[in-house]
Amino acid sequence: MSDTVANENTGTPTSLMTVINKRNPNTALLRYLVVLVLFAGLGYASYYLFQQQQNVQTKLQQLHELQQQAGIDSNQRTQKQQQEIEALHAQQQEMVKNFTNLLEKNQTSKEEWLIFEAEHLVKLANQQLIFQHDVGTAVKALQAADDRLKASGDPGVIAIRKALAEDMHTLRAIPQADIVGISLALTTLAQDVDKLPLQTPDPKSRVSPVKPETPNAADVDKWSDLPQAIWHDLKSLVVIRNHEEPVQALLAPEQRFFLTENLRLQLEQARLALLSGEAEIYKERLDTALKWTTRYFDKKAKLTQTTLETLKKLQRENIAPGIPEGSRAYQALQRYQQQKNK
Repeated sequence: MSDTVANENTGTPTSLMTVINKRNPNTALLRYLVVLVLFAGLGYASYYLFQQQQNVQTKLQQLHELQQQAGIDSNQRTQKQQQEIEALHAQQQEMVKNFTNLLEKNQTSKEEWLIFEAEHLVKLANQQLIFQHDVGTAVKALQAADDRLKASGDPGVIAIRKALAEDMHTLRAIPQADIVGISLALTTLAQDVDKLPLQTPDPKSRVSPVKPETPNAADVDKWSDLPQAIWHDLKSLVVIRNHEEPVQALLAPEQRFFLTENLRLQLEQARLALLSGEAEIYKERLDTALKWTTRYFDKKAKLTQTTLETLKKLQRENIAPGIPEGSRAYQALQRYQQQKNK
C-alpha cells in the first residue's frame, strides 16, 4: 500500500501521516509523546554508559598507579636487600681477613690451646669451691683439665697432672651432703605445715584418786558418818588437775594462719640457705622451726613427732664441709707459664 494518497480536490499526493493527523489528532499527539520518550531514554542510556566508561577509566588509572607504586616499592626493597647482602659479604671477608691475620701472627699450636683450656678449667674448679662449695662440679672440672693436658702430649705438664691428681683425691675424700634429698625433705615439711595439730589449751591432766571405801552421803547408816560423807561428795564436785607443762592459750584462726605461714617461711629460707651453701643460716632456720613446732603443736600427734624427728635429722647434716684453701694444680700451672715465658 502506498504511503501517499491523491488529494481529493487537486489530485496531488499527500503523506499518510498528514492524512492520519488530519483524520485523528489524538493519535498524532500520542506518537509524538512516544518519540519524545524514546529520545529521553536514549539520552539517559547514553549518559549512563558515559558514566560507566568514566568509572572504568578511573579504576584503570588507579590500578595503573598502584602497579607503578608497587613496582617502585619492590625495586626499593630489592635494592635494600642487595645492599644488606653486600654489607654481610664485606663483613664476612673482613672476618676471614682478621682470622687469617690472627693465625699468621700467633701461630698457636693445638698443644698450647689444650693447655690454655686446662688452665681455664682449673680456675673454674676453684670458683666452684670458693663461692658455691660445689665439690662435685669442681672434681669434674679438674678431671676435664687433666684430660686436656693428657691430650696435649707435652712432657712439661707432668707436674701439673700430678698436682691435679692430688687435688682430686683430697676433694673426693670430703663427705658430701645429699643436697637434692635435703631440699625435697624441706619442701615436703613446708607442704605439711597446715596439717600439724595445735597444742590444746588444756592438756591431759591427772585426777586425784578418791578412796573407794569412803562412804557416799546416800549410803550412810549412822548420823556420825554423815559429815564425812558430805565432805566426800563436795570433794567429788571439784576436779584437781596437775599440769606438767604451762598451759598454752588457744590460738585464734588468724594467729594460726600467721604461725603456719611463718613456719613455712623458716623452712623455705633453710632450703635456700642449703642451695647457696650458707650453713649458719641453714641451722638457724631449722632451730627456729624446731622451737615453734615444739611449742605450738601437739607433740603427742604422730605427724608432729615425725616432723620433729625430720627437723632434728636435717639439722645434723653438714651442708658445707671444709674446703681446701689452696689449689696445687693452679700453682703448678703458674710455675709452668713462668718457665715457658722465660
